Amino acid sequence: MSFLGSGPVILRSLAVFVALLIALPASFAQSPVDPPLESPDMQQAAPLLSPDQLNNLVAPIALYPDPLLSQVLAASTYPLEVVAAQQWLRQNGNIQGSQLMDAARGQNWDPSVQALVGFPDALELLARDVQ
Repeated sequence: MSFLGSGPVILRSLAVFVALLIALPASFAQSPVDPPLESPDMQQAAPLLSPDQLNNLVAPIALYPDPLLSQVLAASTYPLEVVAAQQWLRQNGNIQGSQLMDAARGQNWDPSVQALVGFPDALELLARDVQ
């Protein structure tokens, strides 16, 4: 399966997911014993998304398989390892299937980066634009 043709869609979906995480109210990030960072008046001023707006925000992400999306999100926190994995994959293009995955597990990368070796098109997209 090729994900290269849908590269801009994947990147947009990831951007939407990150925007959603940023837009979550601060109360979700706090533990129950922590005092609120903002006064109650300031918290009420923040508009909540309607169900339709929330659906439109997350709908593009729902189109991708959860395992791939979770690996991409986790691996994106290791950009240097993603680039190293892409370079390693190019150098070891003759290895296929389970041998490729076993060889990737032998590398000193985060497991999420190791798993992306099985999705070369997604790995290429991440490595192409590290920032």
